[in-house]
Amino acid sequence: MSRADGWNLVRFAADWVGGWHCTPSRQWMFFLAGQATVRASDGSQCELKAGSICLLEDTRGKGHLTTILGNDEVLIVAVRVPDA
Repeated sequence: MSRADGWNLVRFAADWVGGWHCTPSRQWMFFLAGQATVRASDGSQCELKAGSICLLEDTRGKGHLTTILGNDEVLIVAVRVPDA
């Protein structure tokens, strides 16, 4: 078990593309529906879909770029966690 500082339900519209940004806090992202690609500033990229879990820690620097794939909205539960 780990501590959590809170949680949010997050929705992204189909075909949404976010600009480069940092995560506002260290957080676990639990993908409930839809599909997205996340590109990190180092050039690495991963595809996330329903059932995927991702830890975002890029609170500084260039951040990441999120692109929603397909015609379905993305539904995520974001759980903020204390800094390591």
